[in-house]
This record gives sequence, C-alpha cells and structure tokens, in this order.
Amino acid sequence: MREEEGHIEARHNPAPYVDSTDDVLRRQVADLRAQYGQAEDRALALRSRST
Repeated sequence: MREEEGHIEARHNPAPYVDSTDDVLRRQVADLRAQYGQAEDRALALRSRST
C-alpha cells in the first residue's frame, strides 16, 4: 500500500527529474524539428525576396 501511495504522490507532484529519458528526448526532438522548420521557412522567404 505504501508503495502505491508513493506513486500517486509522484504523479500529483511532478518534478523535472521524474520525467523518463525518452520523454525528455522526444520533447527535445520536437523542439529541434520546430526550429528547423522555422529556419527553412525563413530561408525560403529570403530566397523568394532576393529574386
């Protein structure tokens, strides 16, 4: 019973170190993909402006 209570507490009080490595990496990959997309859009806009 005490173990279960600990798990419930962890869920209610999320701390950064509770995240699994997979979740952290997935978030980082999503952020990098978004940044890459924005950079690509900017490059296309600059190219179309210069011609």
